[in-house]
Amino acid sequence: MKFVFHVATGALALAALAGAAQAQPADAIRVGSPVVCPTRALPVSGSASPCSYTMAPMYETLNRVSAKGDVTPMLSESWKNIDKTTWEVKIKKGVKFHNGEVMTAQGVADWFAFLGNPDSKKYVSAQNFQNQSRIVKTTAVSDDTIRIETSAPVSVVDRNLAAYWIVAPKFFAEQGIEALAQKGAGTGPYELVSWDGAEVKYTANANARNPAKIKNLSIREIKEAATRTGGVISGELDIAIGVPIDDLDRIKASGAKVDVVERTDTSALRLMATRDGPMKDKRVRQAMNHAINRPALEKDLMKGIASAAGQCATPGSFGYDPNIKPYAYDPAKAKALLAEAGFANGFSVKADVIPGNFPADGETYQLAAQNLGAIGIKTDLEIITFGQWLQKWSPGPDAKTMGFNDIFQNGCMSFTAHPLDVFPNLSCRKLQPSHCDQNELKLMEAIEQEFDTEKQRKLVQQLLALNHENAAIINLNVIPDLTGLSKRVRNFVNVAQRYDYGDITFQ
Repeated sequence: MKFVFHVATGALALAALAGAAQAQPADAIRVGSPVVCPTRALPVSGSASPCSYTMAPMYETLNRVSAKGDVTPMLSESWKNIDKTTWEVKIKKGVKFHNGEVMTAQGVADWFAFLGNPDSKKYVSAQNFQNQSRIVKTTAVSDDTIRIETSAPVSVVDRNLAAYWIVAPKFFAEQGIEALAQKGAGTGPYELVSWDGAEVKYTANANARNPAKIKNLSIREIKEAATRTGGVISGELDIAIGVPIDDLDRIKASGAKVDVVERTDTSALRLMATRDGPMKDKRVRQAMNHAINRPALEKDLMKGIASAAGQCATPGSFGYDPNIKPYAYDPAKAKALLAEAGFANGFSVKADVIPGNFPADGETYQLAAQNLGAIGIKTDLEIITFGQWLQKWSPGPDAKTMGFNDIFQNGCMSFTAHPLDVFPNLSCRKLQPSHCDQNELKLMEAIEQEFDTEKQRKLVQQLLALNHENAAIINLNVIPDLTGLSKRVRNFVNVAQRYDYGDITFQ
């Protein structure tokens, strides 16, 4: 099994952090992150972690989804559904970008035109914009109102608008997408000062509609979890993204705090079902699911903080069905299914994983590999970076398939609290899907065209049940966000891996 962590010793790593950091600066929030966005300030890199942590200071979206799953305004003022393929959104007046430009409906329409251009499909956000949101035309009908048209009925356009960062139109038109990546140009509480790869520095945006309470912000890439934990305990860091479960008691005992939020995401391993090989057989995929010791995962690795997952939805997601249970841990049944499918002697696979992003994720992937090995499926875990993951996810227009190995880390991310637009395993619309079931696709289309909430919810539950039966993914656990906070941090809020940086204050 190939699975090696390159972790500096705790004492050495802490010494390095202490030597580089200032002691409790009153005018700076200091954040430690396992990774910073590999595409720098590019606002089309997606809206989930890890890029959300470095984008949220600079950019805002038209709408946002609250922790309860409600759609709320951000840069928008209001919205209404005209008919099944037409929406109108009124934007806030007087909002300024970092460079002083004023946000207009025409500027938003121009940015959406870029996201909808087929040439932009190499970007994650543009893929979602075109494939899931199905927005085909955006028109400014007045100075403060845009009209959005979709190619088919989409009942969740208001939720989808929470996924697209809004950029300064003149800056973008004159300097282009690469300049956005280098400098950023948004309406967020902070503007970019420098990005040297391992550290990103921001200062308060003088034009922000909600001015930042603390003047400066820095986000440093600190891969070692022990260093991030030590940083919030010592006060060298104000925020530590992703502290280990085993460190919670130590952090609390020091007087520092831990913010615990259950995501609407699951940690999972995705099975490349359409490739030639054993996993094309549903019985093999079901066997792999039965092989996973989820009780041990829930009790021993997650310490009871996060529950085992059995579907591409969580208790906080629209359409979650409590009747869909995780696959039972049953190695004997798993072996019987393998034998029935003609693989009594097992086989070998490779899995691409990115440990260090979620609590106990490395240990979780190790447990999964060991469990699969116990039923005869030899699993080598190959560590890749998030940048490599992005390249494999979008390998280019000439690629025949995704660039991943037989299995890859890719959970179900319900960013908008609705399991349609970004659940990656319901993926028949991707150019190179790893799993595509036409019955699932038909249900997806029926859901998008259903505007009655309760009818829609029941259709989503049918879809999730079918996806569970098809076993195209090994759902592991609901992901908890564990964020370490120094003693002085106040007013910290984490919603869908987006921090309200501008509202943070110090004691």
